[in-house]
Amino acid sequence: MIIRNTANYDDLAHFARIEEMVRTLNAVGSLDRQIADALTAEGIMRRSAL
Repeated sequence: MIIRNTANYDDLAHFARIEEMVRTLNAVGSLDRQIADALTAEGIMRRSAL
């Protein structure tokens, strides 16, 4: 389960993509830091959000 705090709708704009990436990367054994780096590289999340 993914729990993500949000302050407004803009924070949820990429939720489906985040969930898809996390599930995919987790399935191939990526570590949390690797998943966070991938989300950051895609421009979906900012480093400060981690």
